[in-house]
Amino acid sequence: MGGKKKKKKPWINKFTKQIQSKPPADISPFISTVQSKFEENIQSITQDVGAEIAKRTQALQTEQENRLQLLQNALLNAIGSLQYNPYAERTKQAFQTELQRQTEPLKQAEAEAVQSLKEGQSQAISQYSAITPGVSKALRMTGAYQWAQKNPTSSKAKDIRKYYGEAYESGMQFIDQTRGFLKDLGFEDNEIEEAIKPYTSLIEEGYRML
Repeated sequence: MGGKKKKKKPWINKFTKQIQSKPPADISPFISTVQSKFEENIQSITQDVGAEIAKRTQALQTEQENRLQLLQNALLNAIGSLQYNPYAERTKQAFQTELQRQTEPLKQAEAEAVQSLKEGQSQAISQYSAITPGVSKALRMTGAYQWAQKNPTSSKAKDIRKYYGEAYESGMQFIDQTRGFLKDLGFEDNEIEEAIKPYTSLIEEGYRML
């Protein structure tokens, strides 16, 4: 009796294993770009708040000097001479209190904004690092799916569309969400496309594998 012929596995099983065996993407350029933008945003907030505090300080100091001069002139006119201005210190204290009233909320808002950005940076880096293996696989499958869309009459296209449809949807959603994330951080469109090359190159790689 002859032995049973070993059933040949579908070609797409082997192809999927090839994708799964490839290493995850090196996203260090993406992470560095994101970190730089977070730091840039933090610096921008600090500079803006600092400039606003300096502006308000200067305005109040000018107003204080004018008020003190008017007060001194009034006293000189009233008593003819002035060795000591009993109201000067009180006036200075009032302006110092007003300066603090105006600047403390700015400093508090700055501290909260900077803390929020630092937390957002940490969370984003952790998240992107954690999902890299799964995303790398999905994006290569996305590239294969795009190949099937461009070559619909190929004998392999039907299997790819059947088995990789979910990965394609996930991959494209990930790319769109990442573009949105970078846009919210303040990147321009050309900067976004440069930043996500570690991901889009995986789509290109999956396309070329067929």
